[in-house]
Formats: sequence, C-alpha cells, structure tokens
Amino acid sequence: MSPLIFAILLIIFAALLCLLLSFNERSAGLVVADFSSGQLHLPALIALAGTILGLLAIVPSCAIALFRDTLPGCGEFMRAWFLLPIICVGILSALHSIAYLDKSFSPLRRGVYWFFFNMTVAMMLLVTQAEHPVIFLLAWEGMGLFSFALIMFDYKQKENMHAAWIYFLACQAGGALLMLMFFAGAFPLFVFICGMLGFGLKAGAPILHIWLPGSYQAAPAPASVLLSAGMINLGFLGILRWLVLPDPALAPLLGYSLLICGMPGALLGIFFAMPQKNLKRLLAYSSVENMGLIACGLGFGFLSIHWQRADIALLSFAAAGLHLLGHSLLKGNLFLLTDHVYRASGELNLDKLGGMQKILPGTGYAYTLSAMAISGLPPGNIFMAEILLYVAAARGIASDKLSVVAPSLALFLTLAFCGVLAMTVFSKASAAIFLGEPRSKAARRNLAVPPLMKRCGIAFMVLLLIFLCGSPFLAPRLMHAFVGQYESLYSADLGAELYASALDARRLLGLVLSCVLLVGMLFILLWRVRRKYLPYSTAVPPRRFTWDCGFAQPTARMQYTGTAFVQPLVELFAPLLRPVKKILLPRGLFPKKASYELSCHDGSEQIFWRPLVNFTVRLAIFSHRLQSGHLHLYVLMLISALLALFIWGFAM
Repeated sequence: MSPLIFAILLIIFAALLCLLLSFNERSAGLVVADFSSGQLHLPALIALAGTILGLLAIVPSCAIALFRDTLPGCGEFMRAWFLLPIICVGILSALHSIAYLDKSFSPLRRGVYWFFFNMTVAMMLLVTQAEHPVIFLLAWEGMGLFSFALIMFDYKQKENMHAAWIYFLACQAGGALLMLMFFAGAFPLFVFICGMLGFGLKAGAPILHIWLPGSYQAAPAPASVLLSAGMINLGFLGILRWLVLPDPALAPLLGYSLLICGMPGALLGIFFAMPQKNLKRLLAYSSVENMGLIACGLGFGFLSIHWQRADIALLSFAAAGLHLLGHSLLKGNLFLLTDHVYRASGELNLDKLGGMQKILPGTGYAYTLSAMAISGLPPGNIFMAEILLYVAAARGIASDKLSVVAPSLALFLTLAFCGVLAMTVFSKASAAIFLGEPRSKAARRNLAVPPLMKRCGIAFMVLLLIFLCGSPFLAPRLMHAFVGQYESLYSADLGAELYASALDARRLLGLVLSCVLLVGMLFILLWRVRRKYLPYSTAVPPRRFTWDCGFAQPTARMQYTGTAFVQPLVELFAPLLRPVKKILLPRGLFPKKASYELSCHDGSEQIFWRPLVNFTVRLAIFSHRLQSGHLHLYVLMLISALLALFIWGFAM
C-alpha cells in the first residue's frame, strides 16, 4: 500500500469515527485538553490526529519525488508538487481549527465540522492520486460536496447560505462538464472545451469565478485556507494531467486558451479586489488574480513550445510552478492572519478597522510582509516566480517574429500592471487595518487571540522563508519535470537548452536570494548597533497640540479610509467597475452628518450571470405552462413524440 493511499484511508477512518462519537453525548462531551481559548474533545482529537498523521505520512514519499537525482516518473513529481501545499495548509489549518472552534460551539457541531474537514482533505488527496477517470470524477464530486458543507457551516446567516448554494451549483456544473469530457473522446475539440470549462471553474477562470468571493467570505477561516491554498490549484492539475495531449499541433491551442483566460483573469481579479471593503472578499479576488498569472505562465510555456523556444518555455513553466506554491503559502497565511484580526475585533470591514498594530503588533508585521510578498515585491516568494516570467517575456519581445513579440509584450504589460495594482490593493488593506486610529468601537475591543492561532501564523512565516531560500534549487527541478512529463511536445535536441535555462534560472534566483540575505543581515546589524550604542531616550517629550486644519477636535473620522485610498483609481476605471455611490452631503455651518459609501458589484455577475439566470427563469415559467393539467395536451405531446420517433427510425 502506498503512503498516499494509507493517508487517505487513515483520514477517512478518523473522520467517520469522529462523527460516530459526536452523536454519543458521553463521548462527545469528554474533554481531553482544556485551552484558554476552548476545549479539545475526544472526537476532535481523533479527527485532528488522523489528519496530521495522515499528511505527515506522505511527507517522505513527497520529498523523495521532489529531490531524487533522476526523474524517471515525472508524473510523481507533478503530483508531489500539488500535494505540497495540501500537506502544509492541511496541517496548519487543522491546528488553527482547534482554536477556531471555541466554547461557543457545541461538541456535536464540532464533530460535524471535523468530519467534513477531514473528508475534504481526503478527497483532495485522492484527486491528486486518481489515475482512472471514474475514480477521479468520484473524488472530484466528493471534494465539492464536502467543501460545500464546510462553506455552509454557519448556516444561520442568509448570505452564507446563498454563497454556499452558488458554490454547490458551480461544483455540479464543473462535474457535469468533466463527465462530458471523459465520455466524449471521439470529439477532441469538444473534449478540450469541456475540460477547460470544468477545470476553469475550479481554478477561478474569468466569468467562471462567480462562486469564489462569496464562498471564501462565508467559509470558516480554516476552510477558507483549504479552498484558497489547496483546492483551487487542483484545476491546473486537472489541465496538466488530462488535457495536455501528446500532439505538438495542439500545444498552441492550449497555450492561447490559457493565455487568453489568464491575462483578463489576472487584470479583472485585481481590479475588483481594489474597491472591496470586506477583507476576505479582497483576498478572494486576489486569488483570482494569482490564478490568472499562473495560467499566463503555463499558457506562455505551451506557446513557446509551438515557437520552438524551449528556453522561454522552461522559464515560464518554472515561474508557474513557483508561483503556485508561493501563492498557496502566502494566501493561507493571510487568511489565518485575517482571522486574528476578526478574533480581536469581531470586524472585517476595512472602513471600520484601524490602529490594530497597537493591539496585534506581531500580526501587523506578518501581514505587512505577506502583503508585500503577494504583491510581487522583492524579496517575496511571488517575486522569485515573476522575475522568471519577466525574463521569459523579455526574451520573447527580443524575438524577430511578430507572432512571438505580440503575446510576449501583452504578458509583460499584464505582469507590470497587475503588480502595480496589487501593491495599491494591499497597501490599502494593511494601512486600513493596522495604521492610524480605530474607526469604530469594534476596532477598540482588543479581545484575546488564542496563542495557537499565533503559532500557526509563525509556522507559515517559517515555511515561506524555507521556500524563499529553496527557490533557486526548485526552479531547475520544475524544468526537468515538465520536460520529462511532456517529452513528446519538445524537439529531440533539447539537452543543451535545458541545461542553459536551468543554469540561468539558478543563477538569477541565486543572485536575488544573495542580495536579500545581504540586505537582511545588514538590517539586523544596523538594528543591533542602534539598540546598543544609541539607546532610546527616557525623557518624556513635552505635550503640544498639533495643527488641526481648523478642526477643534480631531477624530479618527478625519483619517483616510480604505475606500478613500482607492477612490481615485475606482473613478478612473469606473466604466469597468461600475461603482455604486451613496453620498450624504454636509449641510449647514456645523454639519452633524456626512458620509460617502462606495461599492462595486462583480462585473461578471451583472453582465453575464444575472441575464442568464433571468432568461432561465423566464424559460422555466414558459415551460411550466405545458404542465397545465389538461389531458388532451398530454395525449397530443405523446402522439407527437411517437410520430417523431417513427420518422427518425425510418429515416435511419
């Protein structure tokens, strides 16, 4: 039995045992450990132990597949690469769940949560392992159903139920498309379209991402980590596993499809993240942007194969792989840090927060560093991936063929534009949460954050540092894996180009890492000198009233909110974002009330999904007339169907 199958069976067994014990009042109420934030009951302990032990059992085989000297089975490498974020976020989100499920949740409800959590993790593992289409479809459907139950965990809120049902419909639509893909092998183009739509639904492709913001917002924080850092990646695994056909003529079709989906997806994701006030919705749209950039990397790689530019293809594939893992770790960390903010204040509206740095200094520093990294700024994890994609696009721009220059230039501009907007979005988020003064009573609550939650955040930061230091060594491995997995797509004379591209990537990332470590050591040295030789003054500075711009009593309402920070950009892109404004103008010499509220609805919902739903409802109402209850109409329909069958039978 392979370690992965053993892990899946162990996690499922722990989930079933946890559910059975949760229905027994005596077992469900048995407290194994008592924390300051809550209690760990026996069913929860069994589920937690099953998850952690099962995921840890995969680590040795996963490490062997990633770091073995030769790559005879590159499919193992690809599975290990997609397993890596599931292992990391699965363990840390499981530990975070202990503190999340505090004393306000009944033992039975905790047991139900752990059952669906474990089953979701088990189905995600099975999706990466499945080789037969039927097993893959069953695992894919199970993953959607169990995660649907996690999203509707807080079922008493109407918005959460609405988001959960949208997610459920998206999962069923994706499953139906994948069934058509597997059972329509005689029509390759139809198979390709169904596969792109089915896997694109899970990967958050443009227009198809409609399920993503609401489900991320509605799900508990640990479940949001599973969705954003582990499950969303599996859409790309499906594309690489089931859609990359061994025919070089189909490489441009896949390349253009991914590139055409990726560039608008990245731009629209970061555009719609800009006006968001709810922090979890902002992170959800950021995931749409990052999935778009990963699709750009994969699409540009397959296009480069068509152009016979193996150097560009290998750099693009390595960039996509590094970006995928970096996004998983960063987004998982950001969602857990967001839960710290919610625990301390009970609020996620950016316009009602502020001054949280004084309450949560460690969370503030970790969030700011993670926000910088996910924006693509050096020395972050995403920067290590994007610099390879920048180099690949620059090499394409330097080509002498217009068919190569145009997509390369479009990709280069997309990367630059997304980077600038991502910096704006996360500057808004970090400043609105942690800087300034509290804007509401919720931001002043200063409730205790459980220590276990903080330790999970520290563990994520350690993993990010390890991944950052390992990037120069992982990039060449990704290149070798793509060559071994899709060898038939490349020309026979690839050895020299592979060696040169791997060496270039290692040198470039090694140089960036060396500069990062040098600057970091210099900063630590200067900080130590400052602490030792320039001690802080203990004298109390004189208290003076600052210039107040004509206001006699400055308040927190006079500082910039997150909405005010991005309002000029929202106005600039108003034709795309279609902002809705609610303005209460000040009146009189001494106005008591004035407000400016800005909100933006998802463009895909307004332009595509809402008209489609309205059309479907009208069609259903029209077809309902056929069920009028008149026997003569039913007999007429039956005779018409029989006549049509007879005509078709004789025609054949």
